[in-house]
Amino acid sequence: MLGMPAHRENFQATYRTENEPWEYSSSGAERLRYKLTVELARRFKLQLGRVLEVGCGLGLMTCRLAVAAENVTAIDISVLAVQKCWAQLGGELPNVRFAVATLTDPTLELSAFDVIFYCDGLVGHQLSDQELKLVSNNMIKMLSKDGIIILSDYLGHQQFAAYRQLIASLGFEVLHEELPHDRLWFQLKSWLRLFKTFGPVRRVLASERLAKRLAWLSAQRGAEGSKHLCLVVRPQVPQGGFS
Repeated sequence: MLGMPAHRENFQATYRTENEPWEYSSSGAERLRYKLTVELARRFKLQLGRVLEVGCGLGLMTCRLAVAAENVTAIDISVLAVQKCWAQLGGELPNVRFAVATLTDPTLELSAFDVIFYCDGLVGHQLSDQELKLVSNNMIKMLSKDGIIILSDYLGHQQFAAYRQLIASLGFEVLHEELPHDRLWFQLKSWLRLFKTFGPVRRVLASERLAKRLAWLSAQRGAEGSKHLCLVVRPQVPQGGFS
């Protein structure tokens, strides 16, 4: 499988040595961003039927999707991540299926998803050009006829245009974009990084209420106030429409 061993071992090591890589569940801004991505999907899909979550990690998004969607398939390249995600959700759930898999696998056989959530991966996984093409081909192949894809990556406003160009080059068109306006929150996190293990600091960074206030302030700067860009995309419609 192209790129699989190196990527898998890197993520396995991360989940083996850290209780919670990237600290999503203890980050107020990240939890708000995950809420936003689900809300975006609901704007385009009144009912979330069959959903694929790529890179389930420890299950922060999976927990939301298990409630919001009829059927969820959660995949991750790391066996440890899948095991921990399964445990985080309390074991077996009737509408959630887990699998150790990666979108860079050309033999991946999953299909007919109404929504694919791919957060922090298209750029965050540092894929080669060939791997990016495999990822895009797999997502297009796995979508239902009217399916959509929710993308979100940590970028900074200077890279938003290049990100949109990347999306287009991979065969997708953007239906909608949203800015979580999280720049001030990430600045605060950077300022407090030396004290992040202290209880009061952890509570500050975990506060969604504070994250919302900082987002309002960041929004006054427009695109410059956001580190992440959230997109709703679909495969590009061929000229003349689908046959």
